[in-house]
Amino acid sequence: MRRTVLVIALTLASVLMAPSVLGSGPPAETLRRANAAFQVLDGRGFAGSYVLSTHVVVSAPGEDGPEDSLEVQEVTVRPDGTRETRLVRAVEDGRDVTAERSERHNGQREHAQHDDHTEIDIDLLPLGPNGGRYVFATPRQRDGLLVAAFRPTSKARDDERDDEEMLGRGEVAWDPATGDPAWIEVGPDVAPPFVSKLIIRFEFARAGEILYPRLVHTSTRAGVPLILKVRVDVDIEVSDVRPHPETGSAVM
Repeated sequence: MRRTVLVIALTLASVLMAPSVLGSGPPAETLRRANAAFQVLDGRGFAGSYVLSTHVVVSAPGEDGPEDSLEVQEVTVRPDGTRETRLVRAVEDGRDVTAERSERHNGQREHAQHDDHTEIDIDLLPLGPNGGRYVFATPRQRDGLLVAAFRPTSKARDDERDDEEMLGRGEVAWDPATGDPAWIEVGPDVAPPFVSKLIIRFEFARAGEILYPRLVHTSTRAGVPLILKVRVDVDIEVSDVRPHPETGSAVM
């Protein structure tokens, strides 16, 4: 599965960008809540547990078949800032490999890193200090939500050429009644070399007072013409979010 791990790393690392609030668009509070939701996963303002499921399918023409892996972990973030993971299930190409991975995974403890969001990179999104690099279109109603498209400013595009940073464009959807973000979908403003399609979709949900990223779906189509084509689909799902009974959570 080395190729799978490498492709995931390249996929998530190659799509970094960051939008914001200029003119019309989502309320600032909606974007603040979205940013806070990701912090649930790295222990800022949150102590408790959740289940993290990662499903990866990698396929390429000419291969024996797609590589299909599923890993389910229970993650506990303690009040002292340490994170412990317990492997619940691991499957590779239909073969249960939980037992052989358990000794390596279970009981791992580490200090939560407050910038990694548990390997979910949110630099792509209209959140945080890079907001001024993006503009939003006028929101439109869709399926009971308000949806606003975003794109880089001209200055951001000039800076991108200087800094070799990737920028994105996409849409943000939110509930006009509650102000909660519903989903954010983003892709590169200019596709990276050898990438024909790259879309990342973030969906949010609530568990009582806590807003969290329920699903992160990444779909990538890449390759070298006439040599290799690769399709990668990654689903990272967060479920069973439970705050620590004594500490609870920061306002989400």
